[in-house]
Amino acid sequence: MKLVFERTSGLNCNSISWLMVGLQLLSQPVWTGFFSFWVWSFCRNDLLFRAIKEEKYAARRAILPMLQAEEDERFVKEWRKYLEEEARIMKDVPGWKVGESVYHSGRWMPPATGEMRPEVW
Repeated sequence: MKLVFERTSGLNCNSISWLMVGLQLLSQPVWTGFFSFWVWSFCRNDLLFRAIKEEKYAARRAILPMLQAEEDERFVKEWRKYLEEEARIMKDVPGWKVGESVYHSGRWMPPATGEMRPEVW
C-alpha cells in the first residue's frame, strides 16, 4: 500500500473556520467604532435639535400674547358687526334680545370665531 504525501492548498474546513473567526475578531473593533460614533452623533444631534425646538417654543410663547390681543381685537370688531346685523334682522320679532344666547344651558361657551370669518373658508 502506497501513502500519498502531496502538498495541498491548505484550505480545508478547519482552516477556513479559523480564518472566519480571525476576521470576525479583527472586524469587531471596527464595528464597535462605527456603532460608538453613530451613538455619539445621534446624541449630539438630539441635543442640538432639542435646543432648536426649545428656542422655537420659546419664541412662540413670547409672541402668543400679541397674537391673542390681535385676534381679540378682530373678534370684537366682527362681533359688533354681527350684533348690528342681528338687531337689523330681528327688529320685528317681539321679545328678542340682541346678543342673548338662544341656548339656556347656564354654561359659557366661547364663540366659534370661524363662523364669522367666511374668508377663511
